[in-house]
Amino acid sequence: ADNTQGNSLIFDNGTNVGIGTTAPNSKLVVMGTTDVGTDTSNLLRISNAGVGTYNSMQSYVSGGYSILALNPSGGNVGIGTTTPVARLTISQGTTNKNTQITDSSIGFTRTSDGNLAGVLSYDGSSLLTINSAGGGATGAQRIAFVVNAGTRMVINNEGNVGIGTTSPNDKLEISGGSVRIDNLAGTCGGVSAVLKTDSSGRITCGSVQTTDTRITVSPSSSMTVDWSQGRTQSITFPAGADTIAFTGGTDGAHYTLILQQPASGTATVSWSNARWAGGVPPTLTATSGKTDYVGFTYQCTSGTCYYDGTAFNANF
Repeated sequence: ADNTQGNSLIFDNGTNVGIGTTAPNSKLVVMGTTDVGTDTSNLLRISNAGVGTYNSMQSYVSGGYSILALNPSGGNVGIGTTTPVARLTISQGTTNKNTQITDSSIGFTRTSDGNLAGVLSYDGSSLLTINSAGGGATGAQRIAFVVNAGTRMVINNEGNVGIGTTSPNDKLEISGGSVRIDNLAGTCGGVSAVLKTDSSGRITCGSVQTTDTRITVSPSSSMTVDWSQGRTQSITFPAGADTIAFTGGTDGAHYTLILQQPASGTATVSWSNARWAGGVPPTLTATSGKTDYVGFTYQCTSGTCYYDGTAFNANF
């Protein structure tokens, strides 16, 4: 028989008990906010915000909010699953595959000492941060990207990035494979662009002609011939004393420089970074309008680089 406890809101129909309801449909039904605790200041509150909204559990301690522990003595916790396989398993099924953390951070601690070892955070605007350094952390801190059971890329505590190596010594170190860059011509502005190293080992971007089409250098009293623009280049001198410097060479490559005297008067040349047999540069034809051909081979090993004059044909 149904049983109402005096003037209280506790209702017992012999099978189910209702608090705040006279029609309980399970063993215990509580309508309204429920507090469980040692007193009115230290408690766990279970409540509903209203029909069609949400349910909540909030832990309180005197003066504010408190820690809420799930399975503090052991066992796994499942959200969206009844078979959690880790300390926390979240399964969204097939209707919603996203797990979202809004304007907050996830912290990772070391089991050895409990210190914070890393943080994944979002600033609420545009920046997602992965931070491997934490409070009390000692020694090298790294971020590793593991794919198919292998470490494929690391960022070490000095900011060096390693691909194919776990101990990069430079800002970017790639080991055990090749590098491909698409649309390099568009990036570098050349018809057939390449990445190359200069005499200091730095990677630079330039274009290179795949044929020996002649490139004309603009004449001036101080000229720089960029061999990355073409392997054959020509200069018609202005009259007077001129200086020529070279750049853009590729180790072991051969280059041809065509030098033409001005129609009126003659020019002399000082070579800024060319090397000659016996240390003596060739003597150019001193006749107006005449042409000389000078060949160079670029030698660049162990950071020491020279444009060696290897051929000279004069008075054409």
